[in-house]
Amino acid sequence: MLKGNVADLCTQAGMALLALVIVVTAQGYPDSARYFPTLIGSITFVLACALLVKTIKESSGLSGKKIEKATILRWIPTAAGIVGCILFIYLLGYRLGGILYMAGLIWFLGYRKPLLVAVWAVVGVIAIWLLFAKLLLVPLPTGILWQLI
Repeated sequence: MLKGNVADLCTQAGMALLALVIVVTAQGYPDSARYFPTLIGSITFVLACALLVKTIKESSGLSGKKIEKATILRWIPTAAGIVGCILFIYLLGYRLGGILYMAGLIWFLGYRKPLLVAVWAVVGVIAIWLLFAKLLLVPLPTGILWQLI
């Protein structure tokens, strides 16, 4: 039987692990591009660990409210979306994979006008690309399919 605090612990441990992966991965970046991801990853790691400690202190024997079935059903598309985003970006690179992921996310959130979905997906990806690739000099993935061509 899943308990609310167990779900919190899993989420916080996952965030701490993700933050560590970000910090370790950023060490391979050039000096100018390493600072921002390392800073954000470090802050995220500290905050996730603080929440983890707080949750452990507040829970006696991991007791808490049960997670409702509807909550679990909402987690499934979220997890599938994250896995899909990782696969799209890994295979197609940030620009094309990001556009496909963002268009799917916008569609999933209820916006059904195809032209607006396409425009906002492209604008969003270009804005993020300009911020990270051009301004902060963070190398974004090119995708393994583009490397094979």
